[in-house]
Amino acid sequence: MLKSGGITLDHYIPTGSIDAIKLLDIGRQYFEGVDFLHQNGIQHNDLKPANSVLDDSGQLTIIDFGLATR
Repeated sequence: MLKSGGITLDHYIPTGSIDAIKLLDIGRQYFEGVDFLHQNGIQHNDLKPANSVLDDSGQLTIIDFGLATR
C-alpha cells in the first residue's frame, strides 16, 4: 500500500514542535512497526527519521524499504 501525505520525522526534529506525550506515542509506534517487520522476517537496514512519515492524525509509517532484506 502506498502512503500519500504526511511529513518525515527529520522535518519535525529541528523545529522542536513535538511535545513529550506525542514523542512517546511516536516511539511506541516506531518500535511496534520494527517488531512487526522482524516478526515477519524483514530487516529494514536503513531506519532513520527521514524514513518515517507522520500523517495529520499522528499515525507513523516506516517507508523506503530499498535496503530491506528477508
